[in-house]
Amino acid sequence: MAEDTLLTIEELSQKIKKPIKTIYSYTSQRQIPHYKVGKGLLFSETKINAWLESKAIDPLGFEAFENEE
Repeated sequence: MAEDTLLTIEELSQKIKKPIKTIYSYTSQRQIPHYKVGKGLLFSETKINAWLESKAIDPLGFEAFENEE
């Protein structure tokens, strides 16, 4: 099993192109997976990728394209 990469809030901000203040808001509302270590926050890259995937909105008719294969 590969070791998961942990991201700082600054790294996550760059990855998802959201301000640090917004990410703090997400964490305080428990809207984003994170670890609280002392006063700092860390984010599992694997969990963040899954969280982002769960936020995807497929276009109308997308299912028809999947069924063609």
